[in-house]
Amino acid sequence: MAMAYSSFVIKDPGGKTFADRVDLSDGENIPPDAVLGNSYCIPADIDLANRRIVLAESAPDIDLTHYAFLSQAHGEVTRRFLCIDFDELETLIPRLPVAEKIIFIANCARSGSTLLQKMLNEVDCVAALGEPNFILSCRLLREFSSAEADGVDVSALLSGCMKILCAQWPDKIVSVDLRASEMQMLAELQAIHPNTSTVMIYRDAISVGASWKHQLSKWDPALKPPTTLDDWLPDPETRAVIERWATVHDHASIPEAVGILSLWIHAITGYLDAEQQAQASFSIRYADLLASPERIMHEVLSRLDLDTRQVPATLGVMASDSQAGTVMARSDNQQNEVRLSDDEIGWIHEVLALHPLELSAGMELPGTVTLTGRLPEDQPSW
Repeated sequence: MAMAYSSFVIKDPGGKTFADRVDLSDGENIPPDAVLGNSYCIPADIDLANRRIVLAESAPDIDLTHYAFLSQAHGEVTRRFLCIDFDELETLIPRLPVAEKIIFIANCARSGSTLLQKMLNEVDCVAALGEPNFILSCRLLREFSSAEADGVDVSALLSGCMKILCAQWPDKIVSVDLRASEMQMLAELQAIHPNTSTVMIYRDAISVGASWKHQLSKWDPALKPPTTLDDWLPDPETRAVIERWATVHDHASIPEAVGILSLWIHAITGYLDAEQQAQASFSIRYADLLASPERIMHEVLSRLDLDTRQVPATLGVMASDSQAGTVMARSDNQQNEVRLSDDEIGWIHEVLALHPLELSAGMELPGTVTLTGRLPEDQPSW
């Protein structure tokens, strides 16, 4: 039986999630050794009911880095689903190679992470992948199930799935674009894979709210867009803050703008927690990437120890829709003209004022790259 997914999880244009498209219980069990010899098999999800991870096997000529979201690829190009029992995964983990380096793209949603993913994928030594399902599944297992109480080692599942994923690109640096709803897992991902670099791309809470409002206004109701606070998967602290706000300001239900804000808070606080322990972590603003892509990408590649001579190659993807073919695709070329109301903006400020970390809608994150930095003398001036 597939895990119970929130409607927030990315759907394809037909309105189906990965879990809707397949029955995970139909996967074929295989011995761990079969994974070691299969270079086209990556973790797709976790089948808790049968205590096994589900792997999606694609054809050798399929390049999964071309897809905005791996869940989209799993639904379109998977030949078969293979499964490994949790207990057998434990025997496999020590035999898998350790990735020399992993890049995590952190974000607060609607903030350009898919674009950055596509740009990094143009660097020769990088394989950039979008939103593998198993990371969110591990968070759901930990926060919304009794899995750990029943003896499931969620950290081992997370580590094992990441190792299997990276092993499919042994000659590349694997870059993983995280969902905003997975940001509370970032610190753990960094801890179990110490040789990582994290780049956070973000924008202010009001812009994120307006962008989501615009996006949701275009969705067919049949796609079941997120409508409740639960749909946005807030962490316990964020939920407590919002419920306190609703009580103080006498709101019988949580407005859409506040539900969206819960995702932004989850992402920002998850990054702040992870940033304190990360050895290689920095932030960029989405607006700065759009305003000065050459300069920002030069800084991104430099801080990730990638070849800055490949900056021009990364810029070509900006001319196209990085989320084409998904429900998040742009339906037209018009700028987002949807704005939050004065009431909605007021609610955002009220909620943030109640947060113990004293968050603000336009806060600057630690380590944010600025446009005023000077390029090295031997670099071109853009």
